[in-house]
Amino acid sequence: ASGVWSLEEQYQAQLAGNWPSAPAPFSTNSLRFDDGSSDNLSRNTWGTPTNNKKFTMSVWVKRTTLGATQQIVNSYVGSGNDNQLKFKNTDAIELTVSTSSTEYFLKTNRLFRDVSAWYHIVFAFDSTQGTDSNRYKLYVNGTQETSFSAVSYPPQDTTYQFFNNSNANRIGIAHGGSAEPFDGYMSEFIFIDGQQLDPTSFGVSDANGVWTPIKYTGTFGTNGFQLQFGNAAALGTDSSINENNFTVNNLTSIDQTTDYPVNNFATLNSVFNLSGTLSEGNLKYATSTSYGSQGNTATPTLGVSEGKWYAEFKCGGTTGTFPNGMVGVYYNPGDFQDGETNPAQSYDEGFGYAENGVIYNNGSTST
Repeated sequence: ASGVWSLEEQYQAQLAGNWPSAPAPFSTNSLRFDDGSSDNLSRNTWGTPTNNKKFTMSVWVKRTTLGATQQIVNSYVGSGNDNQLKFKNTDAIELTVSTSSTEYFLKTNRLFRDVSAWYHIVFAFDSTQGTDSNRYKLYVNGTQETSFSAVSYPPQDTTYQFFNNSNANRIGIAHGGSAEPFDGYMSEFIFIDGQQLDPTSFGVSDANGVWTPIKYTGTFGTNGFQLQFGNAAALGTDSSINENNFTVNNLTSIDQTTDYPVNNFATLNSVFNLSGTLSEGNLKYATSTSYGSQGNTATPTLGVSEGKWYAEFKCGGTTGTFPNGMVGVYYNPGDFQDGETNPAQSYDEGFGYAENGVIYNNGSTST
C-alpha cells in the first residue's frame, strides 16, 4: 500500500483480498544430509557470471557429527584447483579459493561443536578491494571471523570459480561425489553473483540477541540461486527467478524436514552417545544386543526443565534380552554413567516406557 489509507479502507481491502501481505518469511524447510549415503546436490552448467570477482554465499547449517572433515560446498576446476567451504576434522571452518593451482584460504581458530544449534555462515568475496583482508570475509551468526590459524588472501582481481565453471559443483560433498560428505542439515542456501554483501542481508538479531533469518529481498545476478528445499519432489529447485536448479543425488523426499533455524528440533546427541550408532540426521539410533555396564543410550540435544512436551518414537526392531528398547525422561544424565548393569535403573529418578510395555516411574514398575 502507498499513500494514506483510512482504517475502513484497510479493512475493506483485506476483506477483498487486495491488501498487500508482507513478504514471505524465511524458508520453513531444511534438507537432511547423511554421510552414510553420500547425499549431495550438483550442477555443472552455468552462464557468464554477472561479475566473476564478486559473490556472496549464505547458508544455515546444523551439524550432527563432529571430528570429521565435511564439505558444505565444493567447486572443482581441475587438479590442485578446489574451491571449497567446509568443516575440518578439528571442527574449525576452512574456506579455500583456488586458481592456477594456487590456494588462498582462511582457517578459523574458533571451533564449531554445538550439535544443538543452527549456524549461519556467510562467505563474501570481492577481489577488487585494495585491502587484502577485505577481499574475502567470513561471518558466523552475524559476526565476522577475524582470528585464524592460517590465512592467505588472494591477489587483487582474482576471479572466482564457485558456481562458475563446467566441472563438478557440489553441495554437501567433495567434487568426486564420495569424499568428505556433510552430515547434518542445511537450510536457505543462497548464492549471489556480482555482489559482496554482509550478513544483514540474510539475518538479524532478535529481541533476545539471537541471530535469526530474514527473507532475502535483493537481486541474485546471472548465476545466483536460492535453495529453500520446499519441493519434496524436486529438492534441488532454485526459488529465485534464475531457475538454476540442482541435480539431487541420493536424497529423497524423506530428507526434507521442518527443522529449520526458527523452529529448531531436538535430535539425538552425538556428543553424549553411549555405545550406539546415529544416522539419518541423528534421528535413528542403532546399538548392539548387549547393553553392558552403562547401557546403550542416546540423549537429546535439547533438555527441558518445566512445561509439557511432546515427542514421537518408533522402535524399528529389537534383539537380545530385556529391556530391548526404552524411551523416557530422566532427571540426571549421570544416571546413565553410574555403572548400572541395567539401564532401566536409570529411571529411579524419571519415567521410562519399555518396548515390551513395562512402565518405569521413579523406581516403580507397572504395565
